[in-house]
Amino acid sequence: MNRILVHVLFIAAVLGTGLLIGINNIPGEWYQSLAKPSFNPPNWIFAPVWSILYVMIGIAGARTFLDHRQTPSMRFWVVQMLLNFLWSPLFFECSMSAWRWR
Repeated sequence: MNRILVHVLFIAAVLGTGLLIGINNIPGEWYQSLAKPSFNPPNWIFAPVWSILYVMIGIAGARTFLDHRQTPSMRFWVVQMLLNFLWSPLFFECSMSAWRWR
């Protein structure tokens, strides 16, 4: 398979999944009501920063797939992606549930 196509597919899959998770896990009122430190970044910065990170993660995944497909490295990449994608739904759902019970 063409190396460029593999890179494009990995980047699209990682960015697309991240976008879907981000759209479905928008922080609500409970998050806005938290007392945040002065160095907390503004909300608008998260989308571009995570997009850049996901592009880099997609490139790393494509390179690992192309060069180390049958090694623990590829399995590690898949596991870290699953954990990465599970984090937002788990964090925001559990935190929101706890906030409701206050």
